[in-house]
Amino acid sequence: MKTMWTIAVAALVLFVCAAAACAGTIREYSAEQIIFNSKTGQTDYSGKVFVSGEKIRLDMRALKDGFNLSGIFLPDDQKIYLLDHNRKVYTELPMSSQRLPGNIPIPAGLVIVLKDDAREMGKETLGGYNTIKYEHKLTVMLLGKTEKVVSTQWMAEEFNLPLRSVIDTDDHVHEMRDIKIGSVLAGIFEIPSGYAKAGNPLEVFGSLIK
Repeated sequence: MKTMWTIAVAALVLFVCAAAACAGTIREYSAEQIIFNSKTGQTDYSGKVFVSGEKIRLDMRALKDGFNLSGIFLPDDQKIYLLDHNRKVYTELPMSSQRLPGNIPIPAGLVIVLKDDAREMGKETLGGYNTIKYEHKLTVMLLGKTEKVVSTQWMAEEFNLPLRSVIDTDDHVHEMRDIKIGSVLAGIFEIPSGYAKAGNPLEVFGSLIK
């Protein structure tokens, strides 16, 4: 069984840390996101994706482990907000000058990309969209711990997030489905009323790595 630390690596590499992987010809949309076990087909994590220009919000809820988190990414302000809905707290992080595969921003000081060997693996049709499949061999430092992962992503030119992502550290597949093209309410990218600011980012990250 994979530890919550492994899930934290997967979450941060694949979908919690997100933003413009490419410009994307469709600038406003929302979608369902799921993470399922490739061996059993069981969905373990689910949530929503909201995109408006460069702004992105990703919601993730664990069906068994209990955490319920959101990431709000505001490149214009160079800020990332991570929200723990169970405890109604949030943390504000500056964006690093580094990027994960596809120009994906990461929190400064919490995730450091040490190495990224990338290659294109061909073209595939996924969910009715033409995608290019990329493999990234990554060495990252997450909260002071070095991890080596292989991330595979399926990118469609219409969208600035991958339609499918897989890493080699466990058996989970992350997919974006049921894409709805259209405007997204501005309030989606704001901190909900009643949420307190955490004094330490680990108060939010603790939901992943406890």
